[in-house]
Amino acid sequence: MLLKDLLEEFILELEIQNYSPKTIKTYKSKNLNFFNYLESRFKIIKVEDVKAIQIKTYIVGLKNLKEKLVILIL
Repeated sequence: MLLKDLLEEFILELEIQNYSPKTIKTYKSKNLNFFNYLESRFKIIKVEDVKAIQIKTYIVGLKNLKEKLVILIL
């Protein structure tokens, strides 16, 4: 399954579950950021091609970015 199709299905499920439009917008945005990362860094567009190491790399990157932003603010 393509990542974009998975996202569409996920958004539809959120709508069915009556999530707020702002929550849906946020979830969509965060997932799109992750999917864009997978495509640009690893050329991944299918769910079945995603490996745990790629998810972990993304999370570490977010943590590092957060730490840099905190240092800049201080």
